[in-house]
Amino acid sequence: MTPGWLAYAVVVSLLAGLGAAAAERVLRLYELPARGAWLAAMLASIGLPLAAHIAGGSSVISPAVLPPLGVGEAVSGVAVAAGGDGTLLPALESALGWTWAALSAAASLWLVTSAFRLHRFLDGLRTRTVGDVSVHVTAEEGPACWALPGRRARVLLPSWLWELAPDARRLAVAHEREHLRRGDSVLSGFGWLVVAAAPWNLPLWWHLRRLRRAVELDCDGRVLCSDADPRAYGDLLLTVGGRRSTSPWTAVPLSESESGLEGRIRRMVAPPPEHRAVRAAAFGVLAAAAAVLACEAAPPGPAGEPVAPRPSADASVGVEAPSPGSGGDSRALAERPTFIPYDVAPELQNPSRVQAVLEEQYPEAFQDSGVGGTVVLWMYVDEQGEVRRSRVRESSGYRALDEAAMEVAQSMEFSPALNRDDPTAVWVQQRIQFQVE
Repeated sequence: MTPGWLAYAVVVSLLAGLGAAAAERVLRLYELPARGAWLAAMLASIGLPLAAHIAGGSSVISPAVLPPLGVGEAVSGVAVAAGGDGTLLPALESALGWTWAALSAAASLWLVTSAFRLHRFLDGLRTRTVGDVSVHVTAEEGPACWALPGRRARVLLPSWLWELAPDARRLAVAHEREHLRRGDSVLSGFGWLVVAAAPWNLPLWWHLRRLRRAVELDCDGRVLCSDADPRAYGDLLLTVGGRRSTSPWTAVPLSESESGLEGRIRRMVAPPPEHRAVRAAAFGVLAAAAAVLACEAAPPGPAGEPVAPRPSADASVGVEAPSPGSGGDSRALAERPTFIPYDVAPELQNPSRVQAVLEEQYPEAFQDSGVGGTVVLWMYVDEQGEVRRSRVRESSGYRALDEAAMEVAQSMEFSPALNRDDPTAVWVQQRIQFQVE
């Protein structure tokens, strides 16, 4: 992974988080569940960079298969001298890759070990019944719930909770049952897996924290909607917060930091907001803008060079219109690579000029870091031997090199192809290689 790609992933995560924060404000104004906003932000944070990486490493191949143009030696293999040995960037990328792997392995090992220890811990606990629910009684851990797909859900209550009134225990169980009913422990586990996959991406840790907070706020709303007494429920939150468990095993705890508890209680007693529609519209615009910016953020090139999205098979440069004197058939043939019969292939007439342009267009940052690549182009050569259009058939993997290759194509001058001694426009294939000696 290049430093530029890592920076791109952080920027996307930050923008996705800003969009989720604005979307959450809109949903809270209408007392709607908001955890989905942060789930979407985490999915975008891993999905968009992954898609950019896959697109950046794959070749784009046109469905048309044409005979290759046999003049490639004039351009292919042209070497451009560059200073330095070009080993710094690959070494840095290798170090980043190994560091990422080590961090992810450590985080994953911690998650697996914690789940295993929690499972063994639960098997050794005694159970009691609260209402119609069987709960596991712990010394200090909880209140909390734990559930994995295919495994029996568990509710944990600390023993000191029996020192409180029975209604407090029932409220604690109701809170944890709401978590289990909505799959919140699974959602929290997914958030931890995302963070473990990219622990270097700091905005993802922010996403996870806000996701867990949104889960708690949503659960508070569901408990209060079930005719629970807000005062009694607020007292329970304060009591549990004062005796908060520090065990890392518990999942989706009812307890929270003092600032988080204050925010939850304030939300429970807050009056309906004023100018709700105006505020919702403003935050909605912010959420949409952040989402658009995250989707439109440019994936990076090497050495951290930001570039626009890579060209597709339909991306082209050159003159769109048909060459002079051609008719509608020529216009249709020029739209996309198509086999056009010819007896004599075009021949490159200005190899020296092409080589000079290739050296000029080879990005300096790539030369300095020893990065090269090969681009295979489709080129539409008209009846006068001019390159009227070019498309990427096989990408080099770098947008900057693909663009440089298309600039090189525009400098080429050919003798026209002949079909029965008549000049004819044809699509030909040209391989252009960038490499450092």
